[in-house]
Amino acid sequence: MPPLIPAAKFLLVLPRITAHPPVMYSQPWSPTPSTTTVAPEFLTQKRSPATPAINALPLVAPKSATLPISKYLKSALEARGAKVFMTRTTDVDVYGPNASGVDELGARVNIANSHNSDAFVSVHINSFNNPSVGGIATYYYSKTGNDARLAQKVQNQIANVPGFNGDRGIQEGNLYVLRHTNMPAILVELGFISNPNEERALKSEQTEQDFANRIAAGIASYFGG
Repeated sequence: MPPLIPAAKFLLVLPRITAHPPVMYSQPWSPTPSTTTVAPEFLTQKRSPATPAINALPLVAPKSATLPISKYLKSALEARGAKVFMTRTTDVDVYGPNASGVDELGARVNIANSHNSDAFVSVHINSFNNPSVGGIATYYYSKTGNDARLAQKVQNQIANVPGFNGDRGIQEGNLYVLRHTNMPAILVELGFISNPNEERALKSEQTEQDFANRIAAGIASYFGG
């Protein structure tokens, strides 16, 4: 039987795709666990100042991979005794139609904070202008003393999912949803949709379930100390 997550813990799943250059970073963590949130959202590719926009339409739409993973994750966490809140379960804006980027990000943060969640997990697929770049990473922002520990626990589980270019480690990221949530928060980058091999793997229901089960195991490990 999988380890149980205390029923008082609240989790959300947030699906999304980003496009920024990958950077390796790791940091030690605090030994004291805290609470959790998971929330699903799906966004199109995001452009960063250091990365040109990628105009080619991927064969796998981001939401077609991140939303199923988030739903599987919700089920996996609930099976372990967690209470899960999703920012959304269909392809709609969280804030409302035609919302600005800041409004959308703020709406996701508000859901987590209003539920007084114990942790926040954002589910993303990465993208880059070099199709050979790949791998799996987990981002965090050091604000509670437990963010890096949560990131490492989850990264330990998801780093070696078959079909991906391996472990990109945990990385500190100055990202809105990580900075403004009140609880430990992470953003998982589950491969690169711009990498043909990883895109192919993301089409598999088995891969979606594998990611979900591994993320849930990492969260359970986090709460287990």
